[in-house]
Amino acid sequence: MIGLRGKNKTERLENYFEDMRTVCVEIARVLKPDKYAVIIIGSNTNQTGGIQLEDKIINFCERANLKLVKSIVKPIKGLRNTMKDEYVLFLKKLFKRHLMKSTDEKFKKVIDKNTFYFYNKEFEESYEGYVNSIKELLLNLKNEIELNGLKKNSLKN
Repeated sequence: MIGLRGKNKTERLENYFEDMRTVCVEIARVLKPDKYAVIIIGSNTNQTGGIQLEDKIINFCERANLKLVKSIVKPIKGLRNTMKDEYVLFLKKLFKRHLMKSTDEKFKKVIDKNTFYFYNKEFEESYEGYVNSIKELLLNLKNEIELNGLKKNSLKN
């Protein structure tokens, strides 16, 4: 559980921050670009030795490509002796433009890797049946070659 591992305050804080760093990275990994995540952090400077948890978490998120859009500070009633405030952090995953491949990069990949890199919705809708037929034909040919070996008759049919 986050925040409970460790023998002393220093170890628990180190483990907490390491776990929260992992949480931020995982949120960024699974969140789609331009979508939001919300993290609620209870702040307790008594237990943390004056370290502002929310500042550290915001920093971890920003390093993971999550931008702080809004932060709401909400006083906690009833637990004031342990936690004074909770921070509601609204984070947005940024769209990394440098991860987008240019058309030239896509063509180069196709040529270099001898692979298929193409997406066109209209093409897929129009030719999906043909593409699936070719796929089935190639799978059948592969299976026949694996069973009977490569023979001239396999390629004629």
